[in-house]
Amino acid sequence: MRGHPRNRRHPREGALITQLVRPLVRAVYGVELDEPLGAEFACSGRFAAHCLEQDIWRQDAATFAIDLWLRTEAIAQRLTMGQVWRPATAAAAPTTLRQAVRQILLSLIVALRAHETFWRMAANSTTLPTWGDDPHRSPPVAEWDHVALAQQAQHDISEIKPLLEGVLDPPVLSRLVEDIGGAAEPRLDDELWVRIVFDFLEASIRGSAGVDHLADMFVPLYMWRAARFMSFTAREPDDVAQTRLNALCDAFQRLKPTLVNGWAVEQ
Repeated sequence: MRGHPRNRRHPREGALITQLVRPLVRAVYGVELDEPLGAEFACSGRFAAHCLEQDIWRQDAATFAIDLWLRTEAIAQRLTMGQVWRPATAAAAPTTLRQAVRQILLSLIVALRAHETFWRMAANSTTLPTWGDDPHRSPPVAEWDHVALAQQAQHDISEIKPLLEGVLDPPVLSRLVEDIGGAAEPRLDDELWVRIVFDFLEASIRGSAGVDHLADMFVPLYMWRAARFMSFTAREPDDVAQTRLNALCDAFQRLKPTLVNGWAVEQ
């Protein structure tokens, strides 16, 4: 049995998890895992021995991708898994938003490359059993300046537009430029966001840009999406914000075939 933590999050807390990692992992791997990141992880000695035999420890990615890799490796090995209610914990080490986004995109690329044989065939979404006591109430969410974040993202995206032409499909880039051009507030709807994420992941295997370079370019796009989500939900009840999170998961799931097809290019 492999045990993963499950936290009661406020729908406006942990945007990097809710806007990118959770919906992507759920859609791609076909398992409704709440917390794909985090240091807490319980497993059998047999699975630990299996992990120690893998090549991940000889890669630089082991320094930042290991939490995600452990969970996705357990899924790819088709092991019995469950979730345990746990109090929400802070990040193990302080980091900037840019560093966090960059490292997480690199982590996702490492995991997808390692498990492509599994996830390209994964279809249905599996619900995991959960043990422990649900705290029901989520901790209060910290407020942050999403307007300033949007302005910074808008500036950065405009600066790297020529580079994005080598990563994003022309219709996707056109819609992105339209969204950021003179927008009173961030937009970037779910489908456009999912296609941007998938285009970056596909670019990582096409070799059109180095993965480190791709991660750097991805940062302002995530900042724009996060600012968009916060700008809308700041004026909405919590249950409506949660509905938006569920809809984003559905969008990743619905558009997964585009990632599967894009990943199938000749390498």
